[in-house]
Amino acid sequence: AGLCPIHLASYRGHTYMLQFLIEAKCDVNHTTGTLRRTALHFAVQSHKMACILLLIAAGAKLDAKDTFGNSPCHYAADDGYCQILEVLIRRGVNVNSQDITSKTPLMKAVRNNKTDAVLRLLRASADLNITDRNCDMALHYAARNGCVDISDILLSAGSLIDVQNYWGRSPLMEAVCYNHKEVVQLLLSSSCDVNRREFKTGDTALHIAIKRNYTRVVELLLAAGSRHDVYNHQGETAVHDAVAGNKTDITWLLLLLVTARANLDVRDVFGNTPCHYAAMLGLQDMLDMMIRMGTQVNSQDISAKTPLMKAVRNNKSEATLRLIRANANLNIADSNNEVALHFAARNGNLETVDALLSSGSLIDVQNLWGRSPLMEAVCYNNRDVVRRLLAAGCDLSRRESKSGHTALHIAFIKKYLRVLEELLRY
Repeated sequence: AGLCPIHLASYRGHTYMLQFLIEAKCDVNHTTGTLRRTALHFAVQSHKMACILLLIAAGAKLDAKDTFGNSPCHYAADDGYCQILEVLIRRGVNVNSQDITSKTPLMKAVRNNKTDAVLRLLRASADLNITDRNCDMALHYAARNGCVDISDILLSAGSLIDVQNYWGRSPLMEAVCYNHKEVVQLLLSSSCDVNRREFKTGDTALHIAIKRNYTRVVELLLAAGSRHDVYNHQGETAVHDAVAGNKTDITWLLLLLVTARANLDVRDVFGNTPCHYAAMLGLQDMLDMMIRMGTQVNSQDISAKTPLMKAVRNNKSEATLRLIRANANLNIADSNNEVALHFAARNGNLETVDALLSSGSLIDVQNLWGRSPLMEAVCYNNRDVVRRLLAAGCDLSRRESKSGHTALHIAFIKKYLRVLEELLRY
């Protein structure tokens, strides 16, 4: 909207008409109504070199900005028009002009992988380290795009390497996020900081690579000295991420971490070790491998729960059996004085109850509220578990600490008639 004859002549390359309009004293810097573009913007966008030269000679403003803050130099760089860039630069254009998002022509050339345009702007002393509205600089765009050549050019020209953007991502993190292995290698060989952390998540590049299952990138980061013991804001280290992720290559990723001397029993902020994660998620292969590597199967979290308790609580029967075979202690009590059998009785998992009883679980341990596994089974109306515990010789006379209720009282109060029948048989 608001196009004048001089805009149309410039856009379509009608040189003689443009010359006529200039001689007729048309304003070469007149802007369109909405986008605020000048004739020079149109000539640059349509590659009309002859028109560009005429307009510049007639006094066109080289650094005029449209509604988006783009100068003719931005458009030339964006599309990699090196001949036009050359003309604009020789005439004195501001190569560090910023649009409304604070992007420079260099950033636009880098973002679109226009290598020749990048080189020309750098020769014109374009500032490599200006940041845009998101605190991204040119190297962030190169890393995000996976452009090794441009990344190398920027680094050789003196680009800062560890600047973090609005989200806390350095160029290395951007390259890792998009699995650009060659750029990752280049940045690592240029001595970037491998342990920078994202602002919101606290993730390092290694956390990111593991969560996205980028095995080769993990190898590169570990070889470059990335710390596997750094906690993110969720209190997780790289090993926790490797276990919790349950990716296709998760076993291989963990092997890489162990080769790098990662601590298999490192704890998150809740005291969970990777073994706790594998147990509660039922990651059988991962659990097998960790047990073979010597993980502590009886480690306790901040509530004193063991991996076995978490496997039982989450009904992960195979994980439960594997931990029992690894000599996990069945009778460790948590902060509520509950043993694994309490969780199995509460869940009604008869298979797990059988496995625990046959492996030597204590049967009458009372928790903080005085409830035995039998009472828990009664409370949750788990008739089959009640029958199994009674057959195993549990004590029917145990009482709750506060109320003094026995299992029989509980069944009567809750009107669990079938459970009541089982109890009365004994």
